[in-house]
Amino acid sequence: MTLKRRPGRMLRGALGLCLAVFLSVLVWMAWHTPRHDRNWALGQERLARVDFEGGQVRIHDFRFFRYRPDGTVEKSAYATRAFRIDDLASVWLGISHFGRFGMAHTFMSFGFKDGRYLAISIEARREKGEGYNPLAGLFRAYELIHVVGDERDIVGARSHIRHERVYLYRLNLSPWQAENLLVKMLTVVNEIYQSPRFYHTLMDNCITGIVRYAEAIPFCQRWFDYRLLLPGFVDELAYGLGILAGEGTLSDLQARALIQTNGYRADDPDFSIKARQEGRPSNP
Repeated sequence: MTLKRRPGRMLRGALGLCLAVFLSVLVWMAWHTPRHDRNWALGQERLARVDFEGGQVRIHDFRFFRYRPDGTVEKSAYATRAFRIDDLASVWLGISHFGRFGMAHTFMSFGFKDGRYLAISIEARREKGEGYNPLAGLFRAYELIHVVGDERDIVGARSHIRHERVYLYRLNLSPWQAENLLVKMLTVVNEIYQSPRFYHTLMDNCITGIVRYAEAIPFCQRWFDYRLLLPGFVDELAYGLGILAGEGTLSDLQARALIQTNGYRADDPDFSIKARQEGRPSNP
């Protein structure tokens, strides 16, 4: 005699199994706490910290790595760099496309009157030998790190070494807005240095760490706009909000923002100048 399993019993069993798995994940996430003392990947082993000294910021563990053409690190170096906040001259949004369908990494770069640039890249902090998986990033697999360094490292490694398609857009911000953005981002650098926190693929990543300070973006749109889930399209959003500096269509601005890599290297002393000149009819 063959016993038939009732559909209702099978459904209850499946739901019970799903509930058990869900509760197990919640318990693991509650138990799993962020740490600073792991065996971190090269380039993420140090956390920057900032001293606010009146009108000046002094950044410790400011990264300026140099790379070989094959992508390996030729020089791993950190230093202390000081910048006067009132010397801030420009703010740039960087978008580095590493895949199709909007897969990209975003970062910020702050230009100063003396020609130096301070770049901030919000990243998933990985351990040695660990790769990045966006699904794992939903479940506290990575800590959060704000890498602070020069453009030859943070930008050049992506444009010239990894050969990603990188855009640098100058932002249309008032002096107060620019300085406020810089101070807020550097304040978070210190907060992470003092207390580790988790990276989250959707809630705390390379783009949400930037747009939380963007007053022009409505609060609800910060969480539900697909262009913030797929950072490769964030320039379209910024253009629609009037945040991108310069005249013309979005295609015009994209053509000027695209970094052309021919004729100079990532370690070129004039990297920041050339990255903003090559292939552009003008520099707004």
